[in-house]
Amino acid sequence: MAKSYSIKTRVLILLFILLGIVLFILMYYNYFAVSELNKKTAEASSNTLYIQCQNMEKEMENIAAAMVNLTSEQVPFQQLAYGESGEYQNYMNVFDTQESVEDMMYSYSDWRCSVLISLSKGINRMIPNLGYKPGESGRLLQERLWEIAEDEENLPGNIWFPVKAGEESFLVRMLGYRSTYLFAVMPLDEMILMQNNETANEAVTVFYDDNFIYTGNYALQDAADLLQEHEDYYLLKTKGKRYLVIESALAGSSLKVAYLTPQSDVWDKIGPAHGFLILISSCTLLTIPLGYFLLRRMFFKPLDRLTGEMEVLARQETVAEGEPFREREFLVVDEAMHSMVDEISRLKIEKYEKELLATQVQLEYYRVQIRPHFYINCLKSIYSMLEARRYQKIQRMIICLSNHLRYMLKEHRNLVPLREELNYISNYIELQTISMQYPPECRIQCDPDMEEYPIPAVSLLSFVENSVKYSAHTGGPLKIQVSASRLRTEEESLICFCVSDNGQGFEKEVLVKLNRLDETLTEEGHIGILNVVRRFRLQYGERAHFSFRNYEGAVNEIFLTEAVYESADCG
Repeated sequence: MAKSYSIKTRVLILLFILLGIVLFILMYYNYFAVSELNKKTAEASSNTLYIQCQNMEKEMENIAAAMVNLTSEQVPFQQLAYGESGEYQNYMNVFDTQESVEDMMYSYSDWRCSVLISLSKGINRMIPNLGYKPGESGRLLQERLWEIAEDEENLPGNIWFPVKAGEESFLVRMLGYRSTYLFAVMPLDEMILMQNNETANEAVTVFYDDNFIYTGNYALQDAADLLQEHEDYYLLKTKGKRYLVIESALAGSSLKVAYLTPQSDVWDKIGPAHGFLILISSCTLLTIPLGYFLLRRMFFKPLDRLTGEMEVLARQETVAEGEPFREREFLVVDEAMHSMVDEISRLKIEKYEKELLATQVQLEYYRVQIRPHFYINCLKSIYSMLEARRYQKIQRMIICLSNHLRYMLKEHRNLVPLREELNYISNYIELQTISMQYPPECRIQCDPDMEEYPIPAVSLLSFVENSVKYSAHTGGPLKIQVSASRLRTEEESLICFCVSDNGQGFEKEVLVKLNRLDETLTEEGHIGILNVVRRFRLQYGERAHFSFRNYEGAVNEIFLTEAVYESADCG
C-alpha cells in the first residue's frame, strides 16, 4: 500500500488566504475613501447646481411675467390677435409691439430675441435684443416656431421648451391667443457656456430632455446615460473621460440639468503609503497560485473524488476501483465508507428477499384460502344428483367443474384480464344453476374498453360466492349484478367494480366491521371478502379503495385510481 500523508502538515498553505484578506481590506479602504470623496464632491456639485438652477429659474420667471404683462395689457398685441384691421394698421401694431418688446428685453441679458407670429395675418417677425445678430440660425428658428404655432393641437403650453435650429439650441417660452403668439428666446448654447465659465474646476453643465442633449461639448454628445433619470449621483464614462454627474429638473421647463465634474484616476486619489502597501500585497498575492496548486493536489482533488464516489453510491450505482488515497484521513474515510456501503447493500438485499418471499407466500395463502369450500359444495351437489339419478345435470356440472378446475390450476398469475374473471363468474353461476333448487340469476355489465383490465384472480367471484352463500331466499330468485365501469369526477378518474344482490344485505355489525376492515371478520365467516381486500392492497397499495353498504341488498364496490389502470399489467 502506498504511503499516506496527513493533511494537517499542509494546513500552513491556507495562510495564503490571509494575504487575500489583507489585500481586500486595503482595496475596500481605498474604495471607501474614494466613495466618501465622491460623496463630498457630489454634495458640492449639488449645491452649485442648485444655485445655478435657482438663478436660471428666477430669470425665466421674470421673463415669463414680462411676457404676460405685454400680451395682456398692450393694445397693439391685442389688436393683432382680435382686430380685423387692414395692412397699414397691422404694420403699426407690429411696430408698436416690437418697440414694447425691445424695451422689455433690454432689462434681461439672457433674453436675446423674440419672435412675433400671427398665423391669421401672415406675420413672422424676429425682434432681436441689443447686440444680438441671429444670422442663419435665426431664420431657421423663425421657420421652426411657425411650424410649432401651426400645430395647435400640440402647443407646448405655459412652460419653457428647447428648440434646435441648425447647429444652435434655444430655450423658448410661448404666450398668446387666437393664432397670435409672442415667443421669448434664450440661446441655450450661450447659457451652457455661461454656466460652465462660472466654475473653476472644469465642471460642465449640460441641458437635456428625452430626445436630445443640448451641449456644445463634443465628448458629451453621445452620453446616452444622460437621457435617463437618476435619483442620486453616478459616474459617467464617455470619450475616455470620467465624470461625476448630478442631475436636477429645471422648474418651469421640459429640460433637465446635469452638472458633470471631471473625475481623476483612482490611483491619483490614493496616497503613496497606501499605494506601497497595495503593491507589496499584490506581489505577495502572486504566490497564491502556487499555494492553490498544492492545496488542490492535497485536499481538493481527493475531496472531489470522495464526493463523486458518494454521489455514485447515492444513485445506487457501482463505484469503480481506483488508486488508494495518499492522504491518511481520506484513506480511512474511503475504506470506512465502502465497508459501510457493502454492509448496507447486503442488508437491503436480505430484507428485499425476505419481503418478496413473504409477499409471495401471503398471496399464495390468500388464493388457496379462497378455494376449498367451493370444491366441497360441488362434490356434495354431485353426490346428491347421483342419488337422484340426474345424470344429464351431472354431466353438465362435471363439464363446468372441469372448466373451473382448469382455470384454477393453470392460473398462476397474480393479475388476470377482467374478461377471464367474468367468464369464470358465468361458469360459477351455471354450476349453481345446476346444483341449486332456486338458482341465482346473474347480470354482467362491462364497458367494452374494460375487458382487458387486469385484476387479482378469483376476486370478483368471491363477492358473488358471498352473495350466494349469505343471501337468504325471499320468495323470488336471487339476482346478482356484476359491473365494471369508469367513473369520472372533477378531481380524478376512477375504475369501479361493483357486485350487488337483492338479498337481505349485510348485518349491521358486519357492515361496520367490513368498512373498518376489521380482522375479526375472519372468525365470522367473511374471510373471502377480507382476502380480496388484502390482495388488492398488496397489489395496489393505498390506491385501492373499498365500500360496503346495503341498498336493496348487499353492495360491494372497489375503486381504483386511473393511474393504477395505466400502470397495471397482467402477470
